[in-house]
Amino acid sequence: RADEIEFLEKKLGTWEVVDLDTCWAETGRPPVPMRWTETNKGDDEKMQVRSRLVVQETRRNSTIDPTDTEAVFAATPPLEILRMMGSMAMTGETSDETVLRFLDISRAHPHVDIKRRLFVKLPREATEGDNPRKCGLLKKNLYGTRDAGHNFELKVRDVLVGAGLTQGTFSPCVYHHKERGIC
Repeated sequence: RADEIEFLEKKLGTWEVVDLDTCWAETGRPPVPMRWTETNKGDDEKMQVRSRLVVQETRRNSTIDPTDTEAVFAATPPLEILRMMGSMAMTGETSDETVLRFLDISRAHPHVDIKRRLFVKLPREATEGDNPRKCGLLKKNLYGTRDAGHNFELKVRDVLVGAGLTQGTFSPCVYHHKERGIC
């Protein structure tokens, strides 16, 4: 867990430690709780436990208006796009050297800036002991924040459009670069 805290706090700058009074002054409520989730990525004989820090944000304790569905919505590519790309690759409509590549992004959310001020109760590993007068002001999204998926979608859009791709009109998850033959 100490390695995960160091990665999040020092390398990514995921949060800034602030006084609890700041949280109460701005929000009128306590910071959103966080907890560790642990998953065994191995098997019973050779365990590979992965710890992940997760924000326990719900509609009740969120600073996002419960009726603001746009703020928490993240689009997913439709199945038809996958079928279309497979068809294009097999029929040679794009080129003889067509490559289909699927990328799995690990630790996506902590690399994306958060677009609002969200205070969280930090684990004791992050505050030199369990300091009840300190909390964290998130600078990056963490798993469990209600708008993490939406913010990640916006970051992907900014990167791909910045690289010269055009965002699709049918689905905001599909990008195309006509000259380079990238879809």
